[in-house]
Amino acid sequence: MNLLKFIKFFALRSTHVRTTLNAGMREAQTGEIVVDDVEPATLRALLRFLYCDELACDGEHALELLALADRFALDTLRSHTERLVIQSSDFDDLETLLYLADMAKRYSATHLLRLTMNALRTDFTRVQVIEALSDVQVSDEAQNLI
Repeated sequence: MNLLKFIKFFALRSTHVRTTLNAGMREAQTGEIVVDDVEPATLRALLRFLYCDELACDGEHALELLALADRFALDTLRSHTERLVIQSSDFDDLETLLYLADMAKRYSATHLLRLTMNALRTDFTRVQVIEALSDVQVSDEAQNLI
């Protein structure tokens, strides 16, 4: 594959790459963009999206693809990947919610951040209610109803 043609094509889709090329950085001289910190499946999903406008990614690689979308300022990919993360995530698990909230903030995934924060608020309220109820004395009759 002619990397120089590819990098120019990539620049059409990414403001970050376009700015990098116009600033005369190393990528402009070499015609290469090094992406060595991602799984091959994630890189294939990025390339497929760039060439075909298709999101071909499973939930396992969705957060990594979201990171690439943020890294290269690919807003459409970020939006599609954000939806995939939402669809494939467990919003009932507190640890997952905290992790997703962190990733959403890090990668500018505003919809995901809003959803995780709402879920965390709901969980926090549920914990407060459970703690408040744990101090309440329940009669034997009421206990049988529970």
